[in-house]
Amino acid sequence: MTPKPVKLILLPTDLTRDSSGPVRYGIELAAQLGADIRFFAVLDSPSQLALVQRHGKADRRRDSGFREKIIDDAKSILSKLVDQAAREGVTASGRAVVGEKVDQEVLREARESGVDLIVVESHEQSLLQDFLFGDNSEEISHRAPCPVLTIRSRDDEEDAS
Repeated sequence: MTPKPVKLILLPTDLTRDSSGPVRYGIELAAQLGADIRFFAVLDSPSQLALVQRHGKADRRRDSGFREKIIDDAKSILSKLVDQAAREGVTASGRAVVGEKVDQEVLREARESGVDLIVVESHEQSLLQDFLFGDNSEEISHRAPCPVLTIRSRDDEEDAS
């Protein structure tokens, strides 16, 4: 089986943590392959809470545009990632959606966009976290419509040393 050329890479990013390692790796890989990259964020409950903290003490009842502000904030972060890729000569785009199941949203985006490769970051979790929440990178790897490249998170690398 001959691998098909990689023209579009999907890089899901968690806006609540430092994802500079996977982002940098994804951009460098895209540059080497001559591929485009799509940064993708799913605003699930933990992500929304982290973004809420950035907006201080906004009163959601009085501020009917609160959800839109959160989405705009996510788009702003994604825009910075797109600009970072452009500085490296890589064509990039960013997209954010609101959803509860990160893995399902990533898989939907991969299918609808026709990506050739997904680059995901794996996170070391406790057995309880894994049982309660599952591992998105593992679920994506098992059900993806294309190859998946898994990168260990920086925290995992530091714990191993």
